[in-house]
Amino acid sequence: MAKVKQIATCVGCGCTDDKGCDPKTTGTGLSCCWLEVDYDAQVGICSMCVSRANVDKFKKAVAENFSKKMDGMLEGKAKPLGVNRREFLATERRREGRVE
Repeated sequence: MAKVKQIATCVGCGCTDDKGCDPKTTGTGLSCCWLEVDYDAQVGICSMCVSRANVDKFKKAVAENFSKKMDGMLEGKAKPLGVNRREFLATERRREGRVE
């Protein structure tokens, strides 16, 4: 199964991983980069959009995404994607050649 590429969109200007801010319009001659990104929520703040309002939009989007995931798990509609500590440590031991 092919892994689906996650794309994030800037909460300020709408730029994405595939299409950053135009260097001609940034005033710096450079494109942007992510200052903060959450691929699970598919949002980010690019280097050209730093402001209190955009930080608040980002935090709200991340919190809403988290709430939806938790509600889904509590209602039995979604399964947790995390790996428990025991599984993680067993995988690390195998990777290092220390088979149990």
